[in-house]
Amino acid sequence: MINILHMQYSIHEDWCYNAFQHYIKPGMKVVVIPFSFSQSEIYDDITWAKYYGKENGIYYAGIIESFRRYGIDACYISMIDYFQTSKEEAKMMIKNADIIYLPGGLPDKMYEKIVEFSLLEVIMSHKGVVIGHSAGAMIQLDEYFISPDWDYSEFGYYPGLGLVKGFGIEVHFRDLKTQFDAIKKYMIEKHKNVYAITDQGALIVDNGKISVIGDVKYYAT
Repeated sequence: MINILHMQYSIHEDWCYNAFQHYIKPGMKVVVIPFSFSQSEIYDDITWAKYYGKENGIYYAGIIESFRRYGIDACYISMIDYFQTSKEEAKMMIKNADIIYLPGGLPDKMYEKIVEFSLLEVIMSHKGVVIGHSAGAMIQLDEYFISPDWDYSEFGYYPGLGLVKGFGIEVHFRDLKTQFDAIKKYMIEKHKNVYAITDQGALIVDNGKISVIGDVKYYAT
């Protein structure tokens, strides 16, 4: 399995394109699992379509545009619709995909919905590429921490998918005191190193081998 952990939808930008193109190939099939939303924000077909619908979906358009540079057109990209896709259909979509894409948002909500759809096993057995940005990067770890921000008022540990292990990440790193404090706490309590990933940084984990792309700071215990 290849795991790409980055911070934005913009996987097509020049700073990361040369690295990512070794793993994202023309004609690959992509399945997007857009489960990282609060149900106070997205609660029915209409609100889901506002963000992920093919017609005017805000996030849909960004995802499509990012993959187009790699020779992957919209016809190769499918979305698991939380309100319309059945559990069995979702499993088949993942099994048939070359790339699993996990969007940003709320990682704990994403995990809850993945469990609700019984998708843990099929995701963990995936042999291709898993791309996640922000929340979609965090959830790939076996366990991740969240430093206080506008969505989460307190530091906390949360279960992840266990696709990559052995380190922690701080997302959207901006040299904030709350982020440094969270990194230090994690390193002391978990005895693991941390990659602090900025909005122009990424990690590629190729069968366990970690490559740092762009602006990433490394903190060792």
